[in-house]
Amino acid sequence: MDNIVKTVGLDLAKNSFHVFCADREGRLVESKALRRGEVLPYFAKLAPCVVPMETCTGANWWCRQIKEQGHDARLIPAAYVKPYVKSQKNDALDAEAICEAAQRPNMRYAPLKSESASALLTMHRTRCALIKQRTMSRNHVRAACAEFGLVERPGTKGFERLASKLKEDGDDLPSTLRESQRQVLASIDRLTESAADLHARICAWHRECEASQRLEQIPGVGVLTATYLAAVLGDGSAYRNGRQFSASLGLVPRQLSTGGKQRLGGITKKGDATLRSLLCEGGISVLRHRLRDGGRHFPGTTRRVERKSMKSVGVEMANRNARTAWAMVRHGTDYDPARQHLAKEPTALAA
Repeated sequence: MDNIVKTVGLDLAKNSFHVFCADREGRLVESKALRRGEVLPYFAKLAPCVVPMETCTGANWWCRQIKEQGHDARLIPAAYVKPYVKSQKNDALDAEAICEAAQRPNMRYAPLKSESASALLTMHRTRCALIKQRTMSRNHVRAACAEFGLVERPGTKGFERLASKLKEDGDDLPSTLRESQRQVLASIDRLTESAADLHARICAWHRECEASQRLEQIPGVGVLTATYLAAVLGDGSAYRNGRQFSASLGLVPRQLSTGGKQRLGGITKKGDATLRSLLCEGGISVLRHRLRDGGRHFPGTTRRVERKSMKSVGVEMANRNARTAWAMVRHGTDYDPARQHLAKEPTALAA
């Protein structure tokens, strides 16, 4: 079997895996279920071949492990595999669909993240999860206090005043409410400390990464966005141009064209939602800064915001920043405000 297997579609899971082996013509050679501990020994017995798998949790680790055994492991976005699933869904059909998709000559693959990049992205996502938990806890405290007529204005300062009232002793609120909410306040403090610690670690990584420091030069890109971009882009070779990178983040319009008529809708919102959110928030913050004095120094920006909206123009700036970031990483250049058309083909940029 080792001499004829050319492509092995691997359907990933926690414990139950499935492989679909095909020859050069795409004919079935073997379809087999594997337990987690059997996957790496199975590929160790095979001659070097193409091993595609869907992008999911743990896919980068499996891809790195299989590459170490001499195979050409690749990651395919799940949306590109779905059209090849036959009839109903099960592990065997999923593995066959992955194998079929990988044999298409124009198939586009997701970039493989290194171990350090995966660790940094995990820190980012953990920080976001901690902040989300803190927000949920704060809303819980506000709702509990509202039942007893204690309401403060929205925002951090309003919550701090609410927390100080709960920590004080008095007869205006039941003691049971104070005791229960003080425990929630203690958990909020712990979440804040943990999020701050992760933020400090991300900043330390930023100070050691040259690419991240150069990306921070882009207006609207701070430390968090720069480190996230550096981890996702790598050397930028996984994307043909800046437009392809921005499209992978869902920052390009959705096409509804037919009959030779081009119709564009809202952005597709595909890809990494966290990075897309960071870029959009950064773009909107730049617009607010430019319009702070009435936009006298940026009349073009003022006209665009009046014609569209703050959010729409902020998304446009996020799209442009994504393309600029790709070009800066791919070509090792610094940010140049006069070259906002950076994200083009390497040959065009060099010219």
